Amino acid sequence: MTLVPFPPPSGSSVDRMLGRRLSAERRRREWDEDRLAGDLGISVGKLRRFEAGLDRIGAARLCSFSQALEIPLSALFADIVNP
Repeated sequence: MTLVPFPPPSGSSVDRMLGRRLSAERRRREWDEDRLAGDLGISVGKLRRFEAGLDRIGAARLCSFSQALEIPLSALFADIVNP
């Protein structure tokens, strides 16, 4: 039997940069974690993992973040270059 290795626990540098940008946008609006997590229908713990770049954010969820924060989806990727 061949074991398939699990991915490393931390996300890529792009995941971390994206998470920092989401966190900064939330704080710029002076929203607490409860408000954004509630708007997205996720737990505060999951939001923290997204903002820390520990969990990858799927395309549909990214669209939800963009809508909740009222920013263009492209703004989340501005100045992020592929490592």
